[in-house]
Formats: sequence, C-alpha cells, structure tokens
Amino acid sequence: METPLDEWAQEELASLDFGHRARNRRAVRVLDAMVRRPLGTPCATFPRAALRKGTYRFLASRHCAHTGLIDAMGRATARRCRGLSFVLVAIDGSSAAHTDRDGTHGVGSIGSRRSRGLGIKVMAAVAMTLDGVELGLADLRLWARSLTPDPIPHAYRALPDKESHHWTACQHAFERRLRAEGVETRPWYLMDAEADALHVLLRGLEGTRFTVRMTHNRNLAARLLDRTDRAELKVLDALAEQAPDGIMWQHIPHPHKGPARTACLTVRWLSVGVRLREQISGRLAGDVPLTVVWVREEQGVPDGREPLEWLLWTSAPVQTFEDAVRVVRTYGRRFRIEGVFLGAKSGACAVERAQLKSFEGLARWITFGLSVAVRRQSLLHRSREEPDVPADVAFSRDEIDGALLLYRLHRKNAEQPGETPTLGRLVTLIAELGGYVGRSSGGPPGLVNFSRGMDRVETAVCLLLAQRQGQTPPPSEGIG
Repeated sequence: METPLDEWAQEELASLDFGHRARNRRAVRVLDAMVRRPLGTPCATFPRAALRKGTYRFLASRHCAHTGLIDAMGRATARRCRGLSFVLVAIDGSSAAHTDRDGTHGVGSIGSRRSRGLGIKVMAAVAMTLDGVELGLADLRLWARSLTPDPIPHAYRALPDKESHHWTACQHAFERRLRAEGVETRPWYLMDAEADALHVLLRGLEGTRFTVRMTHNRNLAARLLDRTDRAELKVLDALAEQAPDGIMWQHIPHPHKGPARTACLTVRWLSVGVRLREQISGRLAGDVPLTVVWVREEQGVPDGREPLEWLLWTSAPVQTFEDAVRVVRTYGRRFRIEGVFLGAKSGACAVERAQLKSFEGLARWITFGLSVAVRRQSLLHRSREEPDVPADVAFSRDEIDGALLLYRLHRKNAEQPGETPTLGRLVTLIAELGGYVGRSSGGPPGLVNFSRGMDRVETAVCLLLAQRQGQTPPPSEGIG
C-alpha cells in the first residue's frame, strides 16, 4: 500500500545511515521538501534562510555520499517488492546538463564530443509492478565522463572501464538489496538496444530474466536451435523462414516515434541458442538459450510515420503466442523510465536548474529529483490502474482537503473538504488545477500538469497547517 506523501520521505530513507542522526534527518527534510514542492533549485525549494543554509551544508558535507542515498532508496524499493512473484525493472541511461564555465565543478562530457555539452551521466533502474506502477528506484549510477576521448579503443577496454558495465552493475546491486531485505521477488529487467551486449546476454545462463531490444544480428548455435544443416546461422536468417504467428494491438506512448497511438503488430517468435563470442579474441563465451520475438507494424501505418519494429531478446519462457505477446507488452512498460527522466530534468523536478558547484552536491540533488519523479509518476499510474480506491491510500488528509478547497473555487458542486474522493478522481482534479483540460487534450493527466497542480495544493496545505496552529505561515512553512 502506498503511504501518504508526508510519510513517504521517511519510508524512502528509513535505511539511511550517514553516521549521525542529524545528517539522516536533514536528508529526510530535503527529500520531503522536494516531493512537496520540487522547484528545481535549493533556493526555490527552501526560501527560508535557516532551512536553505542547512540544505546547502548537507549538499556540501563530506559525510553524506550520494551512494548512501541510493542504497537507502534501493532498499526501500526492495521492501515494497515483498509478496510479489516478479517485478519489472526498467534500466536506461540519460544525462543531466550543467553549466561549468570555470571547469571546477567536477562534471564531464555529455552528448557528442562536438557539441561540447557538460553534465553528469546517469543510469537508473526503476522497479514496477507487472501493471507498470512504479515502486521506486532500484539502483542509480552517476558519473562524470572524461572530457577527452579514451585513447584505448572501446573493444580493447576491460569491462569495468566501459560505461556499458553499468547495465549489469545496476542489476547486481538491486539483487543484493533484495537479498538483504529477505525479499524473494524475482526481477524482470527491461533494456533498450544499447544493452545488447555480451555480458548482459550471458546473464541468461544464470537464470536472470530480461528482455533486451536487439542491435546485433548474432550467430545462433545450431545444436540449441535443432538445426544440423549448418554449424551456425544468423538470427534474422532463421526468422526470415518463420511464418507470422499472429497479430496483436499495442499502445505506443508519446513521444516514441511521434504522438501516442495504438499499433497493429505482426508477431513472430523463435526459441534459439545465441552463440556469444569475445569481440577481440573470438573465444566462445557461451551458448545462451533465449527466445527472439519480432513484432512489426505492417498495416495501418500513419502517413509520414515509420512502421514500428521491435526485435527482442528475452530469457523469459515463451512456448505459445500468448507468451510472446506478454513479452512485447512487458517490454512496452520500459517507456515508463523515459517519463521519469523527463520529470526529473524538465517536468516535475527540473534538477538541471540547480547550479551547485561540486559533482557530489549535484549527484545528491539529482538522486533526490529522480526519486521524487518516480514517486509522482507512480501516483499517476496507480490512479489509472486502481482509480476506484480511496485517495487516502496515497495522499494525506490535508492534501485531500487542500485540493478540494482549491477546486471548489471553480467548481461549486465538487466534493466538500472532509470527504474522500477516489484516487482517480483526486489525481484528475489536481491535474486540472495545473492546467489539464481533460481527455480531449490527448489522454489521461500527465506528469507536468499533475506536478503544477500539486505545487498549488501544497500551498493550501501550508495554510491549513497554519490555521490549525493559529498563526500566519511564512513562505513554504511545513515543507522543510
């Protein structure tokens, strides 16, 4: 069950240990303020001087590494997985831009070398239920890429010296947290084409469940494919001989290849053995039994649009057409993590506005921002999956009353403060406070409108708290 927002920060950092209770409390206060009013910078989030000073002290402290925050958040996510047989874990990379004119902030190159962009590289893992409701950050990796290209060609570098090692590092870290919390839930990792790499696919030999979008037309092992006429053949050659197994309808979210739409996809699948060899030596690394699922939009493609096509490696068992469809629908949940990045950088949290002057300070702020973006997106998706549950499973009484008070300024027939609307109803009216105009805008409430509405609701919450205490609230009282 979701906890109210005023308790969520304490739950998220319950395992935090910075060696002193004051540091732990400060971290909780920063996260609590950001989830209530994520305004991008410490100055905007903490307008009161004392709280702002304490926050900057925390962000500069040598005792409060961002890795400690990540571990505490990952363990909280692991605890939320208890009782579930599987959780989906979407892993993807991004970057957070930062201005560093003096070259003293510890950031590195992002984007193409030619663009000369600066910032911090990010790889995040977000755990979700099978319905796609976010549970929290499973892991997070932040690093500064070198400003100059590595003189050693990529193929000759050891795995720890390649950025691609973060794909499996995130997996191992989350699995350690599940074990530490005594949770037996199995992760199902969802990764885009950049993860079609030797060390990722080899995890199939360990029983790890994953789905990865294919980049390389790899060799297949004939003995695992039940083919004796050729020692090795390519996966696309084998698929070319495969008749379609059926069709399915798949929702394609915005902004993937344009506006959101529902696509009619032809489905083919084939259980194969993937022959993996070391890139330089050619040494056999292993024959991994996988299934390749190929879906392609072959009819009804909108004018001016490219047809959708996914080639997916998966270690999940696929024995029927329905199993193949489940793999495709599960992979479609991967796009949720792109919404998290959007919310953290330019939507709900705007962490790129924070012009902090050290890598560690920026890393802590980004960690908080991603956690908050996951939380807010989780509320949106839960309101779609469980619209009829009471709103108090996810919001505090003051937040419900504050939203209803504001909404009644424009809709006199709305629910009265003290009543408890459904979760779907409350999320929609909060989004309307932020500018949402209904499904005519193209779909259910989005993260940006919902976050704008929540900013207004938190102002009302401060007024309600001050009214109970019989005082006039200073700006943002109660959110620090």
